[in-house]
Amino acid sequence: MKFILIAMVFNLQPITYSDKATCEEARDLLRAEAPLGQAGNILCIPAGEEPVDNMDKMFDNFINLVIKLEELNQKKLTNKE
Repeated sequence: MKFILIAMVFNLQPITYSDKATCEEARDLLRAEAPLGQAGNILCIPAGEEPVDNMDKMFDNFINLVIKLEELNQKKLTNKE
């Protein structure tokens, strides 16, 4: 599950980390650098699932199709020789 680090003290946009441990490590580093009294404003929360962009999915499928067709074409060319 992905986690978001929210560091409001530095006016940062939320940053997404791949796991909780990495997020907590970044949080602890930022808390050590935060101005006095502001360290509590830095926390990790689950990011939730990212929505799948249908256009990206369509292009990924197209690219995979082209790769497979190229592999088939190469197999046909090597078998004829």
